[in-house]
Amino acid sequence: MTRLDRLGLTLLAGGIGLGVANLAMWALGVGVGARLAPLSGVLMAAGLVLLAVGVMKELRTPEE
Repeated sequence: MTRLDRLGLTLLAGGIGLGVANLAMWALGVGVGARLAPLSGVLMAAGLVLLAVGVMKELRTPEE
Protein backbone atom coordinates (compact mmCIF):
# COMPACT_ATOMS: atom_id res chain seq x y z
CA MET A 1 0.00 0.00 0.00
CA THR A 2 1.44 3.30 -1.06
CA ARG A 3 1.46 6.54 0.86
CA LEU A 4 -1.16 7.94 -1.51
CA ASP A 5 -3.46 4.99 -0.80
CA ARG A 6 -3.10 5.44 2.94
CA LEU A 7 -3.88 9.15 2.66
CA GLY A 8 -6.93 8.42 0.51
CA LEU A 9 -8.22 5.85 2.97
CA THR A 10 -7.61 8.21 5.87
CA LEU A 11 -9.58 11.01 4.22
CA LEU A 12 -12.37 8.63 3.27
CA ALA A 13 -12.59 7.23 6.80
CA GLY A 14 -12.55 10.75 8.25
CA GLY A 15 -15.40 11.79 5.99
CA ILE A 16 -17.45 8.74 6.90
CA GLY A 17 -16.78 9.26 10.60
CA LEU A 18 -17.76 12.89 10.35
CA GLY A 19 -20.94 11.89 8.53
CA VAL A 20 -21.82 9.46 11.31
CA ALA A 21 -21.12 12.13 13.91
CA ASN A 22 -23.34 14.52 11.95
CA LEU A 23 -26.19 11.98 11.99
CA ALA A 24 -25.76 11.42 15.71
CA MET A 25 -25.83 15.16 16.41
CA TRP A 26 -28.89 15.56 14.20
CA ALA A 27 -30.64 12.76 16.12
CA LEU A 28 -29.80 14.46 19.41
CA GLY A 29 -31.01 17.82 18.16
CA VAL A 30 -27.66 19.59 18.23
CA GLY A 31 -27.56 22.28 15.54
CA VAL A 32 -24.00 22.03 14.18
CA GLY A 33 -24.93 19.78 11.29
CA ALA A 34 -24.93 22.61 8.75
CA ARG A 35 -21.13 22.84 8.90
CA LEU A 36 -20.28 19.16 9.21
CA ALA A 37 -22.24 17.82 6.24
CA PRO A 38 -20.31 19.75 3.55
CA LEU A 39 -16.99 19.03 5.24
CA SER A 40 -17.84 15.35 5.40
CA GLY A 41 -18.65 15.32 1.70
CA VAL A 42 -15.45 17.11 0.80
CA LEU A 43 -13.35 14.67 2.84
CA MET A 44 -15.03 11.64 1.27
CA ALA A 45 -14.68 13.06 -2.24
CA ALA A 46 -10.99 13.87 -1.70
CA GLY A 47 -10.38 10.37 -0.36
CA LEU A 48 -12.07 8.78 -3.35
CA VAL A 49 -10.10 10.94 -5.77
CA LEU A 50 -6.81 9.99 -4.14
CA LEU A 51 -7.72 6.31 -4.21
CA ALA A 52 -8.68 6.57 -7.88
CA VAL A 53 -5.38 8.29 -8.67
CA GLY A 54 -3.53 5.48 -6.88
CA VAL A 55 -5.41 2.84 -8.86
CA MET A 56 -4.72 4.59 -12.15
CA LYS A 57 -1.01 4.89 -11.31
CA GLU A 58 -0.90 1.19 -10.50
CA LEU A 59 -2.65 0.25 -13.75
CA ARG A 60 -0.25 2.34 -15.85
CA THR A 61 2.95 0.93 -14.41
CA PRO A 62 4.30 -1.96 -16.45
CA GLU A 63 4.48 -5.29 -14.68
CA GLU A 64 7.94 -6.60 -14.08
